[in-house]
Amino acid sequence: MTPTSTTTEPTPRVTISDPGPGAGYGVLGTTHVDLLTAEQTGGRLSLVLATVPPGIGPPPHRHGGEDEAFYVLSGTFLFVDVGGGEPQEATCGPGAAVYAPKGSLHTYRNIGETTGALLVVLTPGGLEQFFRELSALPAGPPDIARIVEIAGRHQLTFALGPAS
Repeated sequence: MTPTSTTTEPTPRVTISDPGPGAGYGVLGTTHVDLLTAEQTGGRLSLVLATVPPGIGPPPHRHGGEDEAFYVLSGTFLFVDVGGGEPQEATCGPGAAVYAPKGSLHTYRNIGETTGALLVVLTPGGLEQFFRELSALPAGPPDIARIVEIAGRHQLTFALGPAS
C-alpha cells in the first residue's frame, strides 16, 4: 500500500537565499542576518544568523508560538533552562546544538572573550519580524516597556524578575 498525503499545500520548492554582505541589522547588541524567512518557507521556519559580542544575551524568555534551536558556530555560550526549579546550565562551544521547546523559559549569553555566532532555527517561522521591530527602536538605553509590548504581539514573554 502506498502512503497518501492529506495535505492540500502545494509541493514545496527549494528556496535559495543569499542575503549578501551588509544584510545584518542590530538587535539589542547583537547583529542578525535573516538567512531564510517565514515568507520564503511558507511559514514553516525561520533561519537566523546571530552574531553576539561578549557578555551579551537576552533576558530569560518564553516563546508562545515557536520552538527554537541553536547551533554554535563560534564562541562560547552559556545556555540556561530557567524554568522548573533549579536552573540547568550548559557551557557550549562550536558544534554544540541546543533545543528550547515552545513554552520553555530559557536564555543564553556569550561568556567568551570574543564575538560568537549562533545559527538559530525557529519553527514555525516568523519571529524574525520581532527582531526587525526591535532593530527599528531608537538608539540609546533600551525602552523596556516598548520591548515588552512588541514581544507580546509575537507571543514572547520575558521573566524580568525571579524566574518561575
